[in-house]
Amino acid sequence: MVTHNMKFNKLFILNLLIVLLVSTSVNAESIIKNLKFSGEYVLLNEAFERSSQYGFGLDLITSDGIGFTMSAAYLQARSSTDKYPRLKMVPVTAGILYHFFPYRQISPYIAGLVSLNFTSKFLQTPIPGYGIKTGFFFRMDKFSGLFFEISKNFILDNKTNLALDPFAISAGLSLTLWGLEHDPEKKINDFRSKRRERRSSRRKRRKRIIERELDLLYE
Repeated sequence: MVTHNMKFNKLFILNLLIVLLVSTSVNAESIIKNLKFSGEYVLLNEAFERSSQYGFGLDLITSDGIGFTMSAAYLQARSSTDKYPRLKMVPVTAGILYHFFPYRQISPYIAGLVSLNFTSKFLQTPIPGYGIKTGFFFRMDKFSGLFFEISKNFILDNKTNLALDPFAISAGLSLTLWGLEHDPEKKINDFRSKRRERRSSRRKRRKRIIERELDLLYE
């Protein structure tokens, strides 16, 4: 089991290194950087009471919507029984992110996650985990926005055989750090222009089809 955890820890560190490497090697013009600050309502298993946690993160998103997400948070939860003391945990996560409409005002997204969870000493620490999150981003202007998301992580402590499995509902503020040569308004206008062109092209095709059908009908 120790060997398994060591392999997972190495995998997690490798994931972080890949994220950092890609973020520094890809042209800044093609990357959207969102710095996020959040408050979260957290449900753990029945051994602990409902709690809240506060965190921050960084999303790196390409113009195609594919990107990487990293985050860290701090959680405290009181035990609902006398079996466990108060839980303190710092979850650190990294994963692959996909924004469906990165240049629209509202963009839903989904991400697959791996995590290392640094916990109180009565548990094995750090505990590896994995999870998923989904949410949407609402852009207020070029440099700020709001986000809302839900996430589910699966965390099993081998020392006590305790499954924490936190379910979190999060909301917060996002600051967008665009590249120096990156013009979000131009990208948004280009996206809208291409959408109008596609709609116009579809209307023209439908019109030509109707005209051909009418010609065949009256021949």
